[in-house]
Amino acid sequence: MVELMGFTISRGASLFSAKPAVVATLRIPQSEQALFNQYAQQAIATATIILPKIDPALTFGEKHTNRNLFLLQVIVNLSTCLLGKLESHHGYPGISSDKSGEIVHIAYAETNAALVAQIATTAVKVALSLYPDDLSSLIPDNLWTSDPVAFCKEMLVKLKPYVKGRTIREVQLSLNNQGISWFPLDRYSRCGNQIQIGYGRHQKVLNGTTLFESSLTGINISLSKTDTRQFLAELGFPVTRQVPVTSASQAVSVASTMGYPVVVKADKGAFGDGVYPDLRNADDVIAAFNNVATSAIQQNRPGNSVFVENFVPGNDYRLTLVKGKLLNALHRKPASVTADGKRNIRELVALENRNPLRGEKTSDSASFVRLELQEAELATLKKQGMTPESVPEQGQRVLLRSNANWSSGGTIADVGHTVHPDNIALGRRIAAAMHIDIIGVDVITDDIGRSYLEGNLTILEVNHSPGIFSFRDEHGEYIDQGARIVSLVAPRASRQHMPIVLVSRGAGSAEATDALGKLFAMLGFCPGVINHSGMFINGEQWATPETIDSFDPAFTLVRNSEIDAAVIEREGRVALDLGVGTGDCDISVILSTDRGAIATAKWRNGINRSEADRLFIRSARKKSVLWIDDSDVAALGSQFPAPGLCVVSLHGYSQEVDQFVSQGATSVVLESATATGFTLRVDLGGNATSRHLVQAGNIATRQDDTALLPGLASLATMLSLDLGLEKTIRHIEQLWLNA
Repeated sequence: MVELMGFTISRGASLFSAKPAVVATLRIPQSEQALFNQYAQQAIATATIILPKIDPALTFGEKHTNRNLFLLQVIVNLSTCLLGKLESHHGYPGISSDKSGEIVHIAYAETNAALVAQIATTAVKVALSLYPDDLSSLIPDNLWTSDPVAFCKEMLVKLKPYVKGRTIREVQLSLNNQGISWFPLDRYSRCGNQIQIGYGRHQKVLNGTTLFESSLTGINISLSKTDTRQFLAELGFPVTRQVPVTSASQAVSVASTMGYPVVVKADKGAFGDGVYPDLRNADDVIAAFNNVATSAIQQNRPGNSVFVENFVPGNDYRLTLVKGKLLNALHRKPASVTADGKRNIRELVALENRNPLRGEKTSDSASFVRLELQEAELATLKKQGMTPESVPEQGQRVLLRSNANWSSGGTIADVGHTVHPDNIALGRRIAAAMHIDIIGVDVITDDIGRSYLEGNLTILEVNHSPGIFSFRDEHGEYIDQGARIVSLVAPRASRQHMPIVLVSRGAGSAEATDALGKLFAMLGFCPGVINHSGMFINGEQWATPETIDSFDPAFTLVRNSEIDAAVIEREGRVALDLGVGTGDCDISVILSTDRGAIATAKWRNGINRSEADRLFIRSARKKSVLWIDDSDVAALGSQFPAPGLCVVSLHGYSQEVDQFVSQGATSVVLESATATGFTLRVDLGGNATSRHLVQAGNIATRQDDTALLPGLASLATMLSLDLGLEKTIRHIEQLWLNA
């Protein structure tokens, strides 16, 4: 029977993908594969009818279809299609299998693990349902559906809450394009928007557009328009006048005293919901109050207060600041249409909605949201003496909304270059006062190029998690917000990468991780080390092995905000199924290897243990340090390009060492050992040098004593990280003296 064996996350390079991936594993016994191939023609015929109903691009013409791979073709193409409908940038998954061909692995880019798992399961279910009833005994009930089209449509609706926010998707894309390290922190949760940019001490944690460092108190204040106004007013910032009201009659009384026009708002809300601006009479105020009160009940916010605010005429701007620096200043214009003197407003709206820049709020490609003619739009038209059937004069701009929110169809233009420095300083002072690192400040002014000190600017509200996304403004200019956010949030992440050293578990690996940790500390780093004894930060034990993520110990280290170097002892058996681990590695260290076969959860029919070490060598960004006195390690190294290797030997500069060096490898070799000390030969790309080190009291002088190996491997690692020969040699000598 077909079996969906489940999903795993490879947080670094793996045998399934060179990049972090969500891996779906499917098992189809060999005896059943022949039956699926036998009935492939019937499945293809069904697919040509069914799949285009899901998406017209899903076509499987017989001339272009391999019957033996048809089931996998459908799974891969359909899952890619469905993912694209919800989130773009997933790319095309990779396919691999074990030597028997029974177990197939489909590796999807790890951008949204929860969504991928749901979509892949959906694709498997639909693909199997295309086969005739003759194969029903081979398909479990939970992997079959009687109506694939309806099932797919239902799942697309059901899975919308799993979709990450547009901002975080653009940030992920920008990080990938710039080669900056990042990883998700909420792999299994729905709609997870938390990511970590950079490793260790250089990390920044982002949840949507909220930074980890932002003040919870400041965020809570910003959630209430009333609290925000009071907070800013007490600091002398220019704000509106507000009066809370509890009834429609009180709202009318306050509006009459305040003077029309006014605004009625809910205290809490987003995307312009619950905001009714430019109200000019008592009837408008009553209707707005009732709408807000009803909306608050609908949102399960019975305590959500309502207030009346003075209406401030002028242009609507949002100043977005990141870490005190201006990200952008957007001139926000309310939804509107421009009349041609022939069409009525309903027709003009339909015409504008054909604009390719307009789309759904969730679309990655939409610069603006499609226009609507709902209650709010009809009320705005009424103020102008119009209805959807009115035919305005040619050239007349007809407002559809009084508020300028993008989410209600408004347009935006980036005017950051025109903002007066005082107004930028105003935004920076508000962000500092509220301790919010990414902040959107909404203001009304007749001219953003004039200083707020001239009395022409009023603050409307503050957003602790402003919507930020790339778009083409009304002039057609593309504004890449993802790249801007990254440059301001984590300007040092790409330049100050934390070195990660992976040591393959085996003979001598524990001693090597210990020596590496000590040497990193001597060189001025704050190292984190994880081995079979636990986790150590700068030499102090922080955790026992039982509390460390055994599947991905690197994840535990790179999350730590104190370290700036990481050393991880990695179990090959785990790596065969789950990959190298978070962050991959700059240097991999292999002191022994095993060519025997082993069965794992992902490789039930067996796999060679040495495949893990091959993976470690392929994944190293700089070099792999190999102890070639071990013949199996030497044989493994000979299968890779020599310039990516640094070989270590306790047996002098042998013919085998010379063979690696002559092909471009670097080397660290113990040439001799006497009663007075050791002589090392270091060859860095053809420049050989010898150094004599004084004798360490507790280390034997025999050349074949592997007690010297951890130190040599550590020296080779530091040289491969370009940390300097003389300084590293001096500290290695000190390390041995203290042994």
